[in-house]
Order: sequence, then C-alpha cells, then structure tokens
Amino acid sequence: MEKVVLRLSPREGLSVSDIVSEYQQIEAKLGFASFSTNGPGGGTGIGKQRQFEFRSSLSAGNSIDLLLVVGNVVFFSARIVDFVSGEKLIQCPWGANSVPAVFGGGTECNRTWLKIVGLRPCRQTTFNLHFSGGPGNSLETVLANSQFTWGYVH
Repeated sequence: MEKVVLRLSPREGLSVSDIVSEYQQIEAKLGFASFSTNGPGGGTGIGKQRQFEFRSSLSAGNSIDLLLVVGNVVFFSARIVDFVSGEKLIQCPWGANSVPAVFGGGTECNRTWLKIVGLRPCRQTTFNLHFSGGPGNSLETVLANSQFTWGYVH
C-alpha cells in the first residue's frame, strides 16, 4: 500500500488541530475535502511514473494513505481517492467549496491537489516504514533529522 507523507504546520493563526478541524467540517458536508501543496520539491508536482503507479493503485481499488506529521510524529491520516498534479499551478479541480476558506477557499493555485476522505487522528503515531528509493532510514529518523515536507513510503 502506497503512502504519502506531508508535514503539517500551523498557519495564519490556526493551530494544527484547527486546520484539521476545517478540513473535517468540509468533509462532513461534501463527503471529501481537497488538500493542496506545491510539493514534491523541484516545482514539478508528482513525477509521471509515480502518478502512473498511484492511478493504477486507485483503479485496482487500493487506497493511498495520506499521513500528516507534526514535528516528527504522525498525528492524522486520511485516504487519497483522487489527485491532480503537474508543473503548472492550478486551482482546485473539485470546487472552491472543498477547500477551507483560510487557504483561499479553492482560489489559491498549487501544483498538487489531493482529494481526501476519512481524515482522522492517527492511532499509531510511530511507524517502522522505509522511504522508497531511500537509504533505508525509518520514517521517524528522517523526520527527526531533516526539514522534510513531502515523501512516499511503502
């Protein structure tokens, strides 16, 4: 099962819990929420091969987990049910009302948009996962020793 890991930070006077609550309120109304980022790095969005792998996984009925970390601990998780990603900055493809108003209400542009469901506190806050293509360091080690903001794990 594929996993996307994103570091979550407070923004515009909102705590991390406040931000998650905003997304949960939207999900309660629409059945999903839209989460955006300019990652992964390099201004390219998700690479073509990774997009193919994600699309294949979703088409086969598998889920892609989104793990939201604060500091070096995973606090929240959700399932990615769709995504749009590329080099160009775009507005939310699923409607402005699926993005919290504090994040521009869908009018801000980003390279990667994730359609998520099931956003909830994570029961397991430490993981013995290894980054794909990485040197074999655990997720916890990478988070503790870097300014990591976006990654993939298997």
